[in-house]
Order: sequence, then structure tokens, then C-alpha cells
Amino acid sequence: ICGSFYDKFQLIEAVGASGGLLTCWSSLVFSCSEAYLKQYSITIQLTHTQSGSSFYVTNVYGPPTWEGKEEFCTELAHLKGICKGCWVLCGDFNFTREANWNAELLDLPMKNQAFMWLNMQNHPTLAKLDRFLISTEWDQQFPMSNVEAVPRITSDHCPILLSTGDKPKRKLFRLKEVWLRNEDFIKRIPVWWREVQHNDSALHSLNAKLRHCRKQIKKWCASNFYNI
Repeated sequence: ICGSFYDKFQLIEAVGASGGLLTCWSSLVFSCSEAYLKQYSITIQLTHTQSGSSFYVTNVYGPPTWEGKEEFCTELAHLKGICKGCWVLCGDFNFTREANWNAELLDLPMKNQAFMWLNMQNHPTLAKLDRFLISTEWDQQFPMSNVEAVPRITSDHCPILLSTGDKPKRKLFRLKEVWLRNEDFIKRIPVWWREVQHNDSALHSLNAKLRHCRKQIKKWCASNFYNI
């Protein structure tokens, strides 16, 4: 499925036509030190062979009916106690709203699409069931992370792709006092802030707006001062 480059994997078999999880990685790039296979998820700890940096990846498939939702949330809450530090949680949650277990995780906004699933009817229902959630440590280590949908072929779900940006470790972004004395900068800030409309929780709305402003400030700074 993934080609010979991705030579390592963890698998949970599907039950009939639903469920099933597959997580693949390349042993040339990452080493895996831990793996947890549970009812609804696969979690692995990967270490980059060159930099030595490590992180957790959890791949999930939530129950498609209300039966099992409580067990699913309990499983994810347990994983929060295991995956300390840099962590990305992704997959088909089969949730249209977030639950209490992920209150401390950031829901990365989609760059090019609001909904990931449709029910293939004449009057389709659209929902965001698939997502990437990241810890604050992940956001600090990969501050340019972004998510976009890629074309759907046969599935009723759109595949989604996470990119961490140019480099794993980047210089921290810091606001410069000299910018605050620039009239053009002061005028642009509220414009950039209003450009992002996020319908999720206040925390995720704030995060999306701050990330957008950071990108716009970098572009503005490169044109008016210097590249940071």
C-alpha cells in the first residue's frame, strides 16, 4: 500500500467493512521505541534517527455509533497519561464535537476545506470527523504545522495531510517593539485578526488567529524590515 520505503508498520485488522488501522513509517528515518495497540487506536513513539528528537503519534478510528463512545473517550484519556510531551493525535474520530479528554490539545484548522466527510446522498450531510490534534509541545517544536485536505477518490472521507513546515526546529517567533511604533503595522493587525473565522471553541479560535497573524507578520517583516 505504502511502497517499499515505509518498511515498518503496526496494524489493527478491520471488523467486516468498518474499522481497521494502519500506521507505517520508514526505518531509514525513524526508530520506534514504544507501541500501544488498543481497541480504537494505535500509538507509537518515534525517534528521528538524525536529530534524536522523539514524539508520539496516535492513529484512531472512533466507533461509528453511540455504542462504544464512552469506552473510546476513556481510551483516549488514558493515552494522554502515556503520551507526555510532543504528541499528535489523528484519524477518524466519528465525533462532530470535541469531548473533555482533548481540552488541552489544539485542533489544527484546515487550510482549504471545512468538512471532511459527506454521506453521499442527494442532499448530503457534511461533517468534520477527521482531524489532527496536537499538544502544546508539538506546536512549540513544529510551529509551522498545517493541515490540508487532498482530493477524495472513492471514500466518503477526504484524506487529510499534516505538514510540519520547513524544519523541525525553528527560531521562536517574538514580537519586536520597533514594529509597534510603525503605523502600517498597527493598522494591519486588526485586519489580519479578522481574516480568520473559526467556529470551534474560543481556545481553538484564538490559536487559529494567532497562527495566522504570526504568518502575516513574518511576510510583512520580510518586506519592510528583514527576514526573521
